[in-house]
Amino acid sequence: MEDNLNTKKGKKKALINLILSVAGIAFFNGIIQFVLYPFLDSKVGNAEFGLILTMISIMSIISSSAGTAVNNARMVAPFEKESKNGDYNFILLLFNLIGIAVIIIFLFIINQLSWFNVVFLNILMFFTTYRYYSDCEFRKSLKFTSFFIYYLLIGIGYVLGCFLYYILPYWQLSMLLGEILALLFVMIFGSIYKKPFLISNQRKKVWILSTSLLIGEVINNLILNSDRLLLYILVNDEAVTEYYIASLVGKIVALVTVPLNGVIIGYLSRQKKTPNKKFILIYLFSVLGIGFLAFIGCLIASPIFIKIFYPSSYDAVKNIIILAIIAQVAFFCSTLAMTLIIKYKHSYVQLIINIVHIFIFIILASLGAYYGGLYGFAISAMIGNLIRFIMISITALFIKPGIELVQNSKNQINETENKLDY
Repeated sequence: MEDNLNTKKGKKKALINLILSVAGIAFFNGIIQFVLYPFLDSKVGNAEFGLILTMISIMSIISSSAGTAVNNARMVAPFEKESKNGDYNFILLLFNLIGIAVIIIFLFIINQLSWFNVVFLNILMFFTTYRYYSDCEFRKSLKFTSFFIYYLLIGIGYVLGCFLYYILPYWQLSMLLGEILALLFVMIFGSIYKKPFLISNQRKKVWILSTSLLIGEVINNLILNSDRLLLYILVNDEAVTEYYIASLVGKIVALVTVPLNGVIIGYLSRQKKTPNKKFILIYLFSVLGIGFLAFIGCLIASPIFIKIFYPSSYDAVKNIIILAIIAQVAFFCSTLAMTLIIKYKHSYVQLIINIVHIFIFIILASLGAYYGGLYGFAISAMIGNLIRFIMISITALFIKPGIELVQNSKNQINETENKLDY
């Protein structure tokens, strides 16, 4: 008999899975924020590091969006058992090919179009995309020990990449080793890359659902990385580094939504009907409670962290730390709340929310940065992310209870297919 959240054993297992997931992603992000990024900053300086962060942002927008979209498509699709690995691998390959063109155009715009940047940034994007996709191997099967090992290997690879930097001083190579190790782990011990080119008659539905989710993920990641892109365009590269430092601990919390959503979607996928309003309210208030605890933790940890790892930048960022933390915690809470929309509403609902939010966010952030510089941007980012949480929460309260999920999911795919064909 399968464990579920209504049994003591199921709750205990869910807690263990959550701990393993958070521990894995925390280690991975800890290596990035406490080892890799401070290491690169110390080697190249604030201005050059701001440029690196901007290039990482555009690469992350592509990789995270494509990989997570196909990952979630495999997690929530009612036809997943009838689909084949090639259905997902082919759409990932197509997304990567589009990503190559986007990166080349972006490098041209920021005047960084060298053969080395084109080749190695695209190689890094390719492996990172498949890394974002690959953890569905463990999310779907609820093998969270393997999930922990997966992110442990990425972190170890990044540490080894710092040593590699002394031999080959290119920042792309310092990240590439971790991505390769993670992909090899899944290829050896997983099943999603077995018979990688075998496709099924469900491929059109896989591609439609993945594309629909991709649009929402692109918007999510544009928001997550908009601080770097907008500040680079509207202020300067040093502002990119300063806001990154101020929002760093809060952004680590925002990134923890990946394992949390993995556990949540994994268990929600076993539910047979949509939840009632009581469950939704409990879920949303739980998210707020977690967000409040995260805010207090970030408020305590941020000044300490900045003084230890970026002491020369503390005076420049101390006035925007609280604003940056609220912005990131609001994004964290809204992403957790969005899980309800992804699972229980038509996919175009998520798309509409994200499109409305990105327009609001870009307008607010652009005006804030233009008139108030870095401080104005920080205020606007906070307001924009709070609006996102409010929109998602209100939408979640309109989920109709008691609807059979398989039928609901089929309707979701069919309606999305019709809209995209139109």
